[in-house]
Amino acid sequence: MRDLFRFMKTSLTSRPNRFILTADFSGKAGFMHRTRSVLPDGRHAMLYRVEAGEAGVYLVQLTEIVTVEDSLINLPQGLLTGKRPHRLTLKGGCYDIAFDSLDNIEAGTPFFKRRFRGQRAQALNCIIDYIIDKHYTAYRPYCYTFLAFDELLSRAYRLRILLLSRSQPQRIAAVYPNLDPHRRGYAVKLR
Repeated sequence: MRDLFRFMKTSLTSRPNRFILTADFSGKAGFMHRTRSVLPDGRHAMLYRVEAGEAGVYLVQLTEIVTVEDSLINLPQGLLTGKRPHRLTLKGGCYDIAFDSLDNIEAGTPFFKRRFRGQRAQALNCIIDYIIDKHYTAYRPYCYTFLAFDELLSRAYRLRILLLSRSQPQRIAAVYPNLDPHRRGYAVKLR
């Protein structure tokens, strides 16, 4: 994620935007910056930087998956349809989602669940839900994938995906849990 962040920071094809995040973080407004970019291999990527007041700064990365080799997980057969985002509208596509706090990324430390308890965990859940909803509404991808760093995060993904599939069944066509590596990968096929 650090390499993509560095690439997108310096890329001439990036288009930064700034949004006011509507969620409340400790009574302070949060800010979300989005950078869209085209990677050297032609895939689309987006990096969201969210300033969440006292809860910290988080980065959420969405990277287009074109072939099974682009994915961090072993995708189910037939999930990739080949429908890529159109150049002008960027509608469609399958995206891998990764996230962490800026502190962890800059320090080179991996995501640790114990660092995200209470207010920070609630802020992170809110940020991820908000960005996925905003990205889905704007770009209508047909799939999202997630890879959990450890078993605790895998259980958190399972719960979030279950809640999402119950609250928005009109958006979710299928959920593929327990994908390799280490049965911690998830794919969500969207309508």
